[in-house]
Formats: sequence, structure tokens, C-alpha cells
Amino acid sequence: MSATKTTTDTAPWLTLAVLVHNPDRAYLDDLFESLLKQSEPFYLDIIDDSPVAQSDIKIPDALNARYIRHDSNAHGLSGNWNFAVENARPPWVTVLH
Repeated sequence: MSATKTTTDTAPWLTLAVLVHNPDRAYLDDLFESLLKQSEPFYLDIIDDSPVAQSDIKIPDALNARYIRHDSNAHGLSGNWNFAVENARPPWVTVLH
């Protein structure tokens, strides 16, 4: 693994979908720090179903992440999970929860 996120000529084959609901900022900071150390290219989606948008989440620009609001209170965890999978960019997805 490299010390920082690097750009390669290989297109990402995996989306890492992180489901958040009133997230713990320390957890997210640790997650982002870890992801910045990965050398394999990936897409990162932060899927937020909190009652209020989490506008203060600081996602490092180097991660090229998408922050997606998904008001799934009517659908629960499984609805948010399915939404993350359905909106993943490449054919493979890992849901972190």
C-alpha cells in the first residue's frame, strides 16, 4: 500500500458504500485516513439517511467521494442498503455499516 491515495490508469472496479445515520465524526475521520492509504483504485459513496443532512462531514478531496442524501426513514436500514447497492458505479460493491 502507498502512503497516500494515488491515481492509476486502472479504472476502479469497486464501490465502497458507507451508510451513515448521524455518524460519529471520529469514526469517519479514521475511515477516511485508512482509505487514503489504499493503493487499489475505488469509488467511495457516503450514503446519508440522517434526519438532517450532515453538511459538516469533511471528506478529503483526494477520495473523489460522492455524498448522497437518501431520505430512507420510510424504508429503514434495508432500504438504505439497497439504495447504496443500486447506485454503485462499477459492478462490485461493498457496503460498510
